[in-house]
Amino acid sequence: MIEQGHIENVTCVANATDRYSFSTPHYYLISLYWSITTMSTIGYGDIYPVTTAEYVYTIVAMVVGVSLYAYTIGNISALIAHFDAHNTLIREKTENLNDFMRRKKLPSNLRRRLRRYFRYSWSKQGLPFNEQMLMSEVSLPELKDEIVTFLHGEVIKKVPFFKGKDANFTASIVSRLVPLRVSDGETIVRRGEVGRDVFFIVRGRVDVIQPGTDTVMMTYPEGSYFGDIAVFVTGMNIATHKAGVGSSVELYSLSKDDFLRVLSEHPMISKELRKVSYARLDKMKDAEEGDVLTNIDGISVDRRRRTSRGSYKLDEHNIQRITKKASMFVEEL
Repeated sequence: MIEQGHIENVTCVANATDRYSFSTPHYYLISLYWSITTMSTIGYGDIYPVTTAEYVYTIVAMVVGVSLYAYTIGNISALIAHFDAHNTLIREKTENLNDFMRRKKLPSNLRRRLRRYFRYSWSKQGLPFNEQMLMSEVSLPELKDEIVTFLHGEVIKKVPFFKGKDANFTASIVSRLVPLRVSDGETIVRRGEVGRDVFFIVRGRVDVIQPGTDTVMMTYPEGSYFGDIAVFVTGMNIATHKAGVGSSVELYSLSKDDFLRVLSEHPMISKELRKVSYARLDKMKDAEEGDVLTNIDGISVDRRRRTSRGSYKLDEHNIQRITKKASMFVEEL
């Protein structure tokens, strides 16, 4: 006689056998379901598929759901990265710079100076979409001048060089400026080097050093510009220029080629600036001969006060005299 418990066990086994007697493709479908559930980290719930149709539906639902989730997260990540694109690019450039300095085994002091220089330069350039890229896309002259004037309003206001100048000339100059930052006491140009740039001081001061000594013979204050004597008259720097002790200097540089190219389109301004450069050279020679000055920019185009020789007109005779003096000056270098 068969006991009741034994009959119930047999019935359960029979039902289980009937339930899981699937075809081979169905077992592959179950395996695919398990793989997707595991890889997508969805997990296993209390409700699960049983029939082939349910497995197919669940697999499709999981794939679509995970794809939508990944798409949403990807867009959010891209949006955040876009907001920080500038800093991200600077970090990448800094990492490349550090790798280069390590490979070349540069000294620590030089590494710090290079990092300061490039971080300041990159921060001012407005990467990745910078001013040069923008201006190359704008063809309307009036709109281009307005953009440049707005972007460089601080420089235009602080540097008297641009005061009263033609708007087109000003726009042409400031659009070519390259930002620089120099630590206090650091050399900007050296005596005897070929003059390749004109510099405009936005913050700080620049000291002109007496040749053969460390004595400051004159100073360019905030808002001044220098380098024009080498560009217009001598062809090379006639004195060493250093950032004033006690504060760093922020300035903009303009290459000689760009400067002369812009001036070729504005002959009257070019003539005026050349006269100022001649007067500056004469004043610098006086300072080197013993008249220590505090500010070199106290010069007008037509007249200039001198310490013990009264005043004079900056006419062609004086320009020829200064030119001859400049030639002798260059020979000394």
